[in-house]
Amino acid sequence: MAEGPPAPVFTGTSGKIANACAHCGTDKTAGIWRRGWDVEGGESANLCNRCGLAYKNGKVNPGKMVACNVDDPVAAGPREAVRQSKPKVKAVRSGGPSQRKSAPEPMELPSSLQPRTALSPSAPSPDSGSPTPLATDSHEPPELSLGVVKNRQSQEPILPPAESRKYESFTMAKENLDNGVRQVSFYLHDRFGGSTLAVVGIDTRGTGHFTYKSQMGFEPYLHVTNRGEVMNWLADHIATHSANSSPPSPLHPATNQPVDVVEPSSAPSRPDLGGKYTSYKDESYQSEDGTHHRDYYLVNEEGDRKLAIKAQDGPRRDRRYVYRSTEEFGNISFKNSVECVKWLGYILGMSDTLPQSIRRKKREYQAVALEPTEARCQGKRHAARLPNDAAHSRKGRDIQEAYQGEPQIYEWVVTKPTVDVVGQFEQWARKLSGVVTDDPPKGMDASTQQWTSTQEAVQILQLIDSCETCLRLLEATRISRTMALLRNHQHDELASLARKVSSKWKKTANRALVIARRTLQQMYG
Repeated sequence: MAEGPPAPVFTGTSGKIANACAHCGTDKTAGIWRRGWDVEGGESANLCNRCGLAYKNGKVNPGKMVACNVDDPVAAGPREAVRQSKPKVKAVRSGGPSQRKSAPEPMELPSSLQPRTALSPSAPSPDSGSPTPLATDSHEPPELSLGVVKNRQSQEPILPPAESRKYESFTMAKENLDNGVRQVSFYLHDRFGGSTLAVVGIDTRGTGHFTYKSQMGFEPYLHVTNRGEVMNWLADHIATHSANSSPPSPLHPATNQPVDVVEPSSAPSRPDLGGKYTSYKDESYQSEDGTHHRDYYLVNEEGDRKLAIKAQDGPRRDRRYVYRSTEEFGNISFKNSVECVKWLGYILGMSDTLPQSIRRKKREYQAVALEPTEARCQGKRHAARLPNDAAHSRKGRDIQEAYQGEPQIYEWVVTKPTVDVVGQFEQWARKLSGVVTDDPPKGMDASTQQWTSTQEAVQILQLIDSCETCLRLLEATRISRTMALLRNHQHDELASLARKVSSKWKKTANRALVIARRTLQQMYG
């Protein structure tokens, strides 16, 4: 280290030692004293804990400093010079939705929906970058709390009726905080032009992985890491609060295209059990062919039970269950056992909340023409919506330009398979996902679809290898996952064919991904 100006000398780390900070001049430290730059006599300058950390991070430059006298507060300098404010990475949850702050400046509503006030002498000019209200003859205060309508005669805020506080749209605002922390806020807009903070997402590491949490006063509580679930949650609130009118299709914040939203009537109704069943239990067992099973039963006080959910693992016998309710309960699929337990608690009346994946059923709203009076954000971050035909046309041109150098990859990406081809591949996928052996396992009927002979599986793989595939076909049938499992099959010929087909699909998909990534980098940097 280079020698710096003279300063209090470091004599030890203990905070009980009487000393002073060479940078801010304080005679107290939070925890320990720290070594600073080198001074005369081979010693080190003494720094408090905070200044020492700042010096360690390169935020304190001894070359630009003067000696600090503890008794001279002017020379000591303000301590705030090195104290960096920490980013607020946790949203404050206080009060209901009507008590929170409005949307940030980039997300303000159209001027026709804002309260009109006269410009005061201290108001910022239009050239300052911050939006200002239009000047009129009215001298009402410009500040209006959310969900509050100002009574012009009494000058007292009055709340609108509860049934009229309906959310009609939502918007998103991004903000970069200190130390690389990023925050995204979602606002719900009502018919009065008010904006209510509904969901806050935080990315503490700057990696693009956000954790989203809903604000106090909104039900059901949201705590997820998937932005798609946030969009569905917001759309669910718009559909719920605007049940008597047709809500406009919410825009995806990044693409300005219609997003998938919740169908209000898609949630399965609670079955009428007549109060007969009061609890549930699960049983696990293994069949003779090695398949693991797990069944959930509804149980009454007399011990009688009814089968509600059946689960079994796949051909690998690894206890990775596929959960599905019985036909009587609608053949509902579940992600895991946690969802099964929540659903059982829901139908038994122990809970009023369904798991989100069960409650959600995606569909795409058609684009609708927005009236000028719609309470929709017209901020800088949102462009006007394009008609469906124009949007699809532009998207098609972009894809065609990206893959114009490799027409085969372009056809693989955009080709839409026929219904017959999809059905044939789905049938092959079902056969290959079962037990594939030379002879059926003991106790298993050879006519069942859960068993496929090795010879038939080899023939299926040869047919698949000779067929032309496309991206949508692999996504719709999920046959690539089944093919990946067969790569390690004990039958050499079968495993070799599976590796050949998987390698061909993977090579094509990787090439398409490389082209797409390169195009995006050229377009957006």
